[in-house]
Amino acid sequence: MSVVTRTHPMPVAQVAGIDVAGIGTEQVTAVRFDGVAFPVVFQNCPAVMEGLRRVLHGWRYQPVPPSEIDAGGSHIEIARDRRGYRTTTTWSADELRNASVASTVCNLTVDLAEGLIAANRDLLCLHCGAALLDGRLVVFAGSGRAGKSTLVGRLAAAGVTIFSDDLLLLAGPEDHGRSLGIRGRLRLPLPEGCGADFRRFVAGHSGPRDSRYLYLDTSRFANFGASAPIGAVVVLDRRPVAGAHLVAAGRSEALQHLIRRNVAREAPADAIVDRLSGIMERAHCLRLEYSDLEDATSLILNTFGVWPADCAIPSAVGAAPAAAGNGDPRPVKAVRRDKLYRRNPDVTVREIDGELFLASVEGQAIWHLNALGAGVWNLLAEPHSPAELIHMLTVAFPEGSGRIAQDVDQLFAGLSAGGLVIADPLPSRRARPVRGQGGHRGSGAPSDKVHRR
Repeated sequence: MSVVTRTHPMPVAQVAGIDVAGIGTEQVTAVRFDGVAFPVVFQNCPAVMEGLRRVLHGWRYQPVPPSEIDAGGSHIEIARDRRGYRTTTTWSADELRNASVASTVCNLTVDLAEGLIAANRDLLCLHCGAALLDGRLVVFAGSGRAGKSTLVGRLAAAGVTIFSDDLLLLAGPEDHGRSLGIRGRLRLPLPEGCGADFRRFVAGHSGPRDSRYLYLDTSRFANFGASAPIGAVVVLDRRPVAGAHLVAAGRSEALQHLIRRNVAREAPADAIVDRLSGIMERAHCLRLEYSDLEDATSLILNTFGVWPADCAIPSAVGAAPAAAGNGDPRPVKAVRRDKLYRRNPDVTVREIDGELFLASVEGQAIWHLNALGAGVWNLLAEPHSPAELIHMLTVAFPEGSGRIAQDVDQLFAGLSAGGLVIADPLPSRRARPVRGQGGHRGSGAPSDKVHRR
């Protein structure tokens, strides 16, 4: 690593390699990574620089003259003192304290990824795992502690090239997956189900670590910028089951998972829905139900070892997750049942598998409506009150009358909070009798409501 290093009060010098400095020598090194607007200043922390070198691969950087830092430009500073490592930024008064190199490096990689996304607005970024199998990416999505990092680490041990265990860029006209060049990180201790071969692999490829996490130092993680098409989206569902099973997942279910794991918050909401739904059109959408890591690894390797992957996969049993909002922090307030509402004409709507995804007017939130919500949304082409719709749905679905009123109230509260419906200027009126509403029976039985994420 060729850097500019300043040791007060000595003049600036060009040096090669990473200098080892004691706490009291006030050694300062500054670099800017390509594609990131702000530089990073390292003060008395050569161990962090070495850790970053082992974790980031394929990133290019340039030395930054101290005059630029002295002039007060935006930057991140990581400094070592007797309490550990302190990370500060010029755009926030907060400071982050870490005792270990591994945690400090982890936080910095997130900052660099966010800086890269902020400087390149055409990029999307997903919180997911991704493995390259026969030229295409299998993307692993799931809730926290679903096992993404452990599964992709195990696939790496099997010789698979890994594009991500945490963050995956989406770029290009078909939104190919693009590697950030960040080595995988495993939570410690390893789960009990990890076999002896995997444990030996981890021990032999141990990078920066602390008591909670360990980076895998292996070339089986792709370098920064490596790109490949997405062939499948697999939603991880770790549960007590015998063996491992892949079942078909609806495009709507898979899209919900990807939307919730998009970390490029500055992108317009309608563009996010369009781009991610485009991936759903081109990729297999599956759910992996498993409890044993070795069973899951074998199933993934056998299913996706040769493309096109076997599509003869049974349908999932049970309903997919229902309506949810994404990224809207406003409180949800109850609405009056006698007040008339209609659809906001400025809302962007996309239909996936009979369910709707709505992009808010300001473009910062995405809402998903299940079959019931979609039916209500279609009725709101004309002004209706919640009371009217409760009456319509109760007549159409008498078996669900016990929960329809609550569902509709909460649905309208969410739609109103998201700016997806607007109050009609006409005066309120009583609920009208239902006339020929049988055509709406296909909207599905009452189920979940819209709610904030």
